[in-house]
Amino acid sequence: MPKPCHRFKPPALIAAALLGIGLAAEMAPAEAQTRSIPIRWCILDGAPADTNPGAVGEPDTDNVAWRRHERPSESTYIPQADVTLRSSLWNIVESSELNFPIIPDQDTSDPDHQPGDVLDPVFFSSAEWDLTYQACVDAWEDDLEVDDLGVVAVIARRIVDDEGDQTVFAWGWFGARRTLLEDNAWSLCGSTLNDVAVCDGVDKTFGHEVGHTLPTAGTDVTNTEGLRHACVNSNMMRTGRRDTTGDNVLDNFNINNAATQVTDGGADDTQCTADDTTEVIDQPAAIYAAAADVPGCMNAGTNTPCGTQRADVQTDARADADLSAIDLASLRIVDNSDGTTRIVHELYGRIDPKLLPDNTLEYFAFLDLDNNPATGGSPADLGLDTNFQGAELVTRVRVTTIAIPLQPEGAGAVPPLFGTVHTVWRFEDNQFIEVDNQEIRSRVNPLIAVGELANGSSRIAHTADRIEITIPTGVRGPVAVPLRIQGLNRATPQGGGGAIDKLDDTAAENGASLRLRFPKFPVCRVMPSPIFAGGLATVEVSGLIPEKGMHVVFGPTIVTNGTADASGAASVSFAVPADAVAGKHLITVGTDGTALTADCIAEVSERKIRYEYAAKMIYGAQPST
Repeated sequence: MPKPCHRFKPPALIAAALLGIGLAAEMAPAEAQTRSIPIRWCILDGAPADTNPGAVGEPDTDNVAWRRHERPSESTYIPQADVTLRSSLWNIVESSELNFPIIPDQDTSDPDHQPGDVLDPVFFSSAEWDLTYQACVDAWEDDLEVDDLGVVAVIARRIVDDEGDQTVFAWGWFGARRTLLEDNAWSLCGSTLNDVAVCDGVDKTFGHEVGHTLPTAGTDVTNTEGLRHACVNSNMMRTGRRDTTGDNVLDNFNINNAATQVTDGGADDTQCTADDTTEVIDQPAAIYAAAADVPGCMNAGTNTPCGTQRADVQTDARADADLSAIDLASLRIVDNSDGTTRIVHELYGRIDPKLLPDNTLEYFAFLDLDNNPATGGSPADLGLDTNFQGAELVTRVRVTTIAIPLQPEGAGAVPPLFGTVHTVWRFEDNQFIEVDNQEIRSRVNPLIAVGELANGSSRIAHTADRIEITIPTGVRGPVAVPLRIQGLNRATPQGGGGAIDKLDDTAAENGASLRLRFPKFPVCRVMPSPIFAGGLATVEVSGLIPEKGMHVVFGPTIVTNGTADASGAASVSFAVPADAVAGKHLITVGTDGTALTADCIAEVSERKIRYEYAAKMIYGAQPST
């Protein structure tokens, strides 16, 4: 008897088919892994996000901030760039506080300013913003034990002039992973405090600023990073709130793979005019690539890093040196994805070119790589005024000449391009030995701020400088967690004397602790894959607070609640919203009353359910009917 001819089915599918159970179509082919960028939110005391979260329909401050990264994730970053934004909170062992920091207003002296206002740091003075940014970074480091992750985003009531009037929606700093935002209670569609003609239903302003602040490669702009402004009214990087359909709701939240962006505003110092210098960029690809170079970026739903980027930072007291050219704002170490380590001295201001060549400007870092002051050497042996002990590595960058002519300050002005020379010493055989390695690089990297003005125009300004030295990680060597670091900046006039600023200016100079490590976020996954609008799905989560209530959010909608078990894990089912459109969507699972979340991606399929049935087949002779 011939053997029956049939198509092989896995046993589970055969059993289900015999029972007449409908099965979803085969799983969709594998796609690129969505990348997840953490956001370190801080809210100024006095902003509506703090005092009146109900104005935007939220129960508390954490939810106001969380929604500000959920909206652009759902509308732009996930469907168009395969990137999502998430909470930076991950450390549930070392910290008992699991809420986004609410930080004090750093300057309450101006009677024209309301609580939570920040004086515009570019048009007026950066002093208040510098203190605010420092307070935010310190709150995450000191109170939450969270390192230098992702993007710092500060929500102010308004960004104002010296009379208390609004100047801009937001400031972002190219490639610097930081932004200052006005509260979205004034612009969000449906807010009870909305006072604009065209409202923002997707928090485009924040998505726009993230585009600026990511360390995006692939542009030709000298020494700076991040997406530039585009002039197409539907593009997310277009300034202002552009309403192209006449419904009083902004429409410019899209990105595309052949966007023309403005690299120079031209002679009229105005962008999107005929004399602009432009370039074409693949915005989704640039954002996706940039995500891998953001410390703390993970493949969504996992604790697998997007790249190998690790970083930490320590801030220094502001205005404790006479010269802005050496006034240290922070010292940062970054382990790059390309196998190098970057040490960054960020200044509170710009280097005045007039200081050169009559002054020698030098920027030193001392690294105790094994966190043991009894090993390594004393940088004082190199002729430096320091009591720091135990350095295995010393770096120096000396700023020399100006390589391009100075230009007048303005929206399109190119910042001075300084020359540098660098030296690296390793402590070997009981002495400091100069390293000879051609792969060591250094530069002065200008900190460029870009703002969206209330009238829809923009402003670009050079606000400060960063001195960077990049060395192969093999030259640096292995590091302990934490390691110790001390920074020393100095200006030496030709006639002697000079000024100095140190990260740790105590007599002992023990330096500061930095931790180069990967975070371990709560994680989740959704089953099956894909899921269907109107169908059922299950989410599994781990890493939440044990035995606490939790909620599951599909995009913006809470779809179910539950309770984590004694290990912080749970598995809960939910109904997929019937109106869910095909494509990837953000699933957020959070511990109630906190900003601690697991984030993963669910794929909604537009395929219809296919039912399969097995026929009963009888082989051989059948003697009776």
